[in-house]
Amino acid sequence: MVVMCAGINLSTVTILRHTSESTREKTQKRFSCSMCQKKFNLRHHLRVHMRIHTREIGYKPQPFSCHVCGKQYSQHATLKRHVEVHTGSERFSCDICGKRFNLWQHFKTHTRSHSGQKPYGCDLCGKRFNQSQHLKAHISVHTGVKPYGCDVCGKRFNQKAHLKAHASIHTGEKPYSCDVCGKTFREKTVVNVHMKIHTGEKPYVCDVCGKSFSQRSKVNTHMKVHTDEKPYQCDVCGKTFRAKNIVNKHMKVHTGEKPHACDVCGKRFREKNKVGKHMKVHTGEKPYGCDVCGKRFKQRSHLNLHMRIHRGQISCKPVMCVGTDLTVSQISRVT
Repeated sequence: MVVMCAGINLSTVTILRHTSESTREKTQKRFSCSMCQKKFNLRHHLRVHMRIHTREIGYKPQPFSCHVCGKQYSQHATLKRHVEVHTGSERFSCDICGKRFNLWQHFKTHTRSHSGQKPYGCDLCGKRFNQSQHLKAHISVHTGVKPYGCDVCGKRFNQKAHLKAHASIHTGEKPYSCDVCGKTFREKTVVNVHMKIHTGEKPYVCDVCGKSFSQRSKVNTHMKVHTDEKPYQCDVCGKTFRAKNIVNKHMKVHTGEKPHACDVCGKRFREKNKVGKHMKVHTGEKPYGCDVCGKRFKQRSHLNLHMRIHRGQISCKPVMCVGTDLTVSQISRVT
């Protein structure tokens, strides 16, 4: 029997040998990047990869441009996927939540959020992910490679999306807004997290104590309360913390840095959220209300403290809590 392979007459035995050799050649990553040593099985893949490094040093070859919005891409396939954003084609629908997608790959990835499937595993630490790009980004934690650099301040990132989000700090751009309250954000993912404030959704539950959270990362941080794990350490004083972002906040104690200022009185704060809390001093706003007695508070922590009175955990003296702002000096624990 004679069969055709790419226009060449070959016997069945020859074609089997030929295809197995082709497969073996493709699995062998013979083409290596001279800048980061990453290997590829096709020369074309290496050429596409090199565009990452050429963009770093100032040359930005992105030959494929969207005819609708002008956005440029280094690969034609990426441009083709982008164009569907403008066409509005959403052919794939999730049977569970009804969400629609214009790309099969996006739909397939989404279904894993319902199934909990994480097919991509790190060979170094065993951590698993539901998307291949998340695994690739995670690998850089072990390698320390951060190929994406900010042109303004030089800060480097292991993901292009993180660089893009960081760039908006310099431009002040916040293109994503909440449909409920109008608050604007730099990243779409932050909008999705913020929306749970309005919906009250807390889908992530601690297996130990049952406490629920709006974000999976908060569950992971919370779990360290039970394990007493504090893997992040301050380089100055040696104090340890459960989360890296808490270390970053703590460092401002040593540097004295207070980058966030009140527009009304000029008072400065280490953390941006403290400015928002402080502004209620000027506005008189009390957004947190007690469901039992109706008393309102400027801060959620004050409401939580007040609620302990109703639960009988603390007593209020020498004045009644109703209609009066509580201070620490007015609170004593019930013994």
